[in-house]
Order: sequence, then structure tokens, then C-alpha cells
Amino acid sequence: MEEAPGPQQAGELHAALEARLRRIHFIWAGVAVVWILASGLGTVWLSERILSRDLEGAAQDAASDAKAISGVVDQTFQELAALPRVLANSGELRAIAGRYSALGQKFAGLTREARTERLRSDTEVSRVNGRLTAVRNELDYDLIYVLDTGGIRIMSSDWDEPLTLLGERLDDREYFKAAIQERSGHMFAVARATKNPVLFFSASMEGESGPIGVIVVRQDSDYLGSMLAAGARHLAMIVDNSGVIVAASRKGLTLTHVGDLAASRPDSATAREVYAQEPLRSLEVQRPPRPLHADEWIFEGRPYLVSTTVLANTNYKLMLLSPIERLEMLRPWHYTVGALVAVFGALLALLGSRRSEARERQRHNQRVTAALNERLIAANKDKDRYLGIAAHDLRNPLSSMRGLAELMIDTPLEPEQRREFLDTIRRTSDEMLHLVNDLLDTAVIESGRLSLRRKEEDVAALLKRRVRHLEPHARHKGIALEIDASKAGAAIDAARFGQVIDNLISNAIKFSPAGTTVRIALGVEREHLIFSVQDQGPGIPAEERKLLFRSFQRLSAQPTGGEKSTGLGLAIVKKIVDAHGGTIAVDDAPGGGTRFTVTTPVAAPGA
Repeated sequence: MEEAPGPQQAGELHAALEARLRRIHFIWAGVAVVWILASGLGTVWLSERILSRDLEGAAQDAASDAKAISGVVDQTFQELAALPRVLANSGELRAIAGRYSALGQKFAGLTREARTERLRSDTEVSRVNGRLTAVRNELDYDLIYVLDTGGIRIMSSDWDEPLTLLGERLDDREYFKAAIQERSGHMFAVARATKNPVLFFSASMEGESGPIGVIVVRQDSDYLGSMLAAGARHLAMIVDNSGVIVAASRKGLTLTHVGDLAASRPDSATAREVYAQEPLRSLEVQRPPRPLHADEWIFEGRPYLVSTTVLANTNYKLMLLSPIERLEMLRPWHYTVGALVAVFGALLALLGSRRSEARERQRHNQRVTAALNERLIAANKDKDRYLGIAAHDLRNPLSSMRGLAELMIDTPLEPEQRREFLDTIRRTSDEMLHLVNDLLDTAVIESGRLSLRRKEEDVAALLKRRVRHLEPHARHKGIALEIDASKAGAAIDAARFGQVIDNLISNAIKFSPAGTTVRIALGVEREHLIFSVQDQGPGIPAEERKLLFRSFQRLSAQPTGGEKSTGLGLAIVKKIVDAHGGTIAVDDAPGGGTRFTVTTPVAAPGA
């Protein structure tokens, strides 16, 4: 059975536990980091998927709403375009228009004031003007009027108002030019009298030889805007081909260019003449940094989906801005849920780390307990060995010494015999003292209380002093001690390293036959102290070398002079060398025998 770990290994066991715990913490921290990253990336991906799906649904709803609103706008435009055509068939209107158109330059050449006064005094014109006013009021139009072929307003539903344009020449207007050429005319512009943005729809009044006048219906943009405002959850706009808003569900947007939402922009002259804007205002719209939908735009700092529908009157289109801020507000909630999932996963990782740590500590405690139990069993066995040694290896020498002492007391002895008895008593007491010292050293080492007092020493001088104490024993056995030691300084505990020297050399003497040589070498090589002892004994079988440095091990080789061996010396040597941070090796010596080599750093650790 292998030797159980002693108390001095508690630090190593604790360090190993800490290393395993650090690994556990690292693994679980990695799991937590991966979980948090996966949660973050997954949250962003899933949030964008959800928002993209919701935006697609919102875009479909907006397209459906745009279709419904465009139907209403188309119907309104059709009504505005149809009324002039209906009125153009009125006999009264045709008769008056034909009469004034026939006057030609006679009427057109009058001043504006003269034309207005003549028209006001014309009873037929006044009567028809009254009828036009009634139609305008009934149908909620802004204005209805008639132009002769010279473009002069000869009848108007505002004839009795102070700001009437009765008698005004309007032959420069596009709707007039189109209608006089026998085409339906339409136009968006700023009214000259009211300065309001309005839409004009016109139709030609035909006589026997061609056009005799033009009937015009005018509608205010605000009226169309109020109609668009019925879809309150959208911002609806009617935009002309130049990208200018002609009507909007929100007041203040009319006569504003839609900015980047349009592909073109009117030039300065058109902006000034048609839209009465210099410079032309523009909506502040831009694409978001990371749009989730092709129709997503930012307007006034808020997100919208912009859908565009071409109207039946291809000069205009309906633009619908549907707010999606409610959907965008879901993103923080998604991120909050993702953060909670990440935190929950991190907490699970923390709990997993704690549980793994607890299990590892439990296993560590079980290992330590098993090791201590093993140590206790080993200590009991050591106690039995100590008691066995005390009962055997100490009792017999003590009995022998007691017997010799009694014999010396009771029996007169010759001086030579007396000296022999005293030598025997001295040698026996030395062996007993050596045994007791080994037992005490082993107890100290095994208890973990071995501490070194290292300082700079002349190891060669220490070696020579120790050899002098061992030479009498070597001479007694007829063994020569050969020393090859150069001056070698090292930071060692002299007393403990002296034990290493004593044990290795005394072992070599103990197991060497008479007439052989024990070679001792000491030197410094590459900052390491090298100490070797080489004998010419029987050698150590390879299968026994792994048992050399264990306590109480007795091998097949026997001392050549009948010396006692407790099997503790080499175990003590190994522990002292280990404490010095060195190593001890054993190999076959050249020419037979065994060589022990101790290698230890010259400097103390951390020096």
C-alpha cells in the first residue's frame, strides 16, 4: 500500500482544490458569458424578426387604407371634374357666354372696372350668378364661375362679395387654356384673391362654330384635407407630380414639398408663380439608420411607413404616412425581456457554479477524510512498528548492557576485559541513540513539522567534518574512504544536510565488504550542488529501488558487519533533500556497487 499523504501535504491539497474551483468558476463564467451573448444576439434577431413581421402587417393595413382613401379622393375628383361638364350644357350659361364672347374686343378692351360694372348691371348675369351661388352653397364648393373665350370672368358665384374677381382676365391659367382647346382642364394653384391653395376643374362650353366659354369649379385644399382627416390614424396627403402637397389631413402641410419622398422638385420660377413659395418649404424626412422595412421613414423624429397610391387623375397621387411608433416601442420591451432572460441564465450559471463548487468541496472533503483515515491507519501501523522496534531493537541491547554492567559490578575483571565490556556498552548505546534519533526524525518529518534554517555554508568543510566521525567505523571494517571535494558554498541547513551525508556514507560503509573503497564526491555545477556516494557493495536490484526511500523498508542486501538497520535512514534523507528543493537518484556504479547522487540548488528558493 502507498504511503498516505501527511499533514504537510494539506497545502498542496488545498492548492489543488483552489485550482479545481477556479476551473469550475471559469467554466461557469464562460457559460454565463456565452448565454448573455447568445441572449443579446438572439434578442436582437428575434426582435427584428417580430418587428419586421409586424411592419409587414402594418404596411398591408396601410395599403388597404390607402386604397380606400384613394377611392374617396378619386370620387371627389370625378365629381369636381363632372360638374363643369354638366353646367356647360346649361342653355342660360351658354347664351350669356356666347353673347359676351361675340363682343370680343369691344368688351375685352374695357378697363377692369368697366367690365365689372357692366356685368353687375346685366340682369341676366345677376340672375345666373345667384343660381351659381346657390349651387356652390348646396354642393359645398369654394367657387363656380364662367369665362368667355377671352378668358374674362363674366359670371361668378362670388359676384356680390367685396373681393369678387368679376370682370378679371384669367386667360393665362392652364385650366382655361386646356378647356378652350376643348379638353377638360385642371390645375392646382394659389387663388389670386384669397391666397388660399385651391384646385381648379374646367370644361369647355361649345357653340355652333366652336368654344364660346369655359365653366370652372374651384375647391379649397382645406376641404380636401378635412376629407382626408377622416382616416385620423394616418397622415394623408395629396401630392402633385412636382412633389408638392396640394391637400393634407394636417393643417400647415399644404404647399410643402415632400422632400426625399419625391423624385423631383419644382424650379424656383414655378415655386414662385404656381405655389407662391420662395423658397419652397420641404418636409424633414430621412431614412432610419437600420430600416426594417422598405417603406420605413423618419418624419419629425418619429417613425412612419410611407405608402403611395396613384390616383385616377394621374397628375396627383395619395401619400399615406402611417405611424409605427407603437411598434418601435415594442423594441425596448423585447430588449427588457431579453435582458431578463440573460440575467436569469446568468443566475442559473451562478447557481450551477455554486452547486458544482459545493460538490467539488464535498469530494475534496471526502478525499481529505479518506487520506486522513489512511494516514491514521498508517500512523497506527507506524506506532506498531515503533513499539516493535522498542520491544525488539531496544530491549535486547538494553538487556545486554544491563547484563554487562551487572557482571562488571559483581565480578572482578581484568583491565583488558573491562575495556572490552565498556566498548561493547558504548557501541550498543550508540546504536540505540542512532535508532532513537531516527525514530524522532521520522516522527518530526511525518508530522509535517520539518523546517529548515538555511544559510550560506561551506559544504566541503561540512563534508570533511562528517567524514572524520565516520572514518573509525570504516577503518574497523577495512574500508577506505576516498573524498573528491572542491570548495562548494550553498544555502543549506547544515544540521539536516549533515544527516544526509551521514546516512549515505554510513549506509555505504554498512553494506560494503572489507577491502573496498567508498568514493565521495562534492562539487557545484550549473548553480546546483552535486553530492554523490559510490560503494563497491552488492548493488540494489532494480525491482527494489522503488522501495528505497520508504520508511521501515528492509531490502534483500544485508549489512556486511552485522550492523543494525531500521529502514529509516534513506526515508529521512529523501525528505530532507526534498525540503531543500533537490532530488536524489540511485544507479549502478561503474565497476559494480551503487551510487547515490544528491542534486540541490545552491541558492534557497526565492533568494
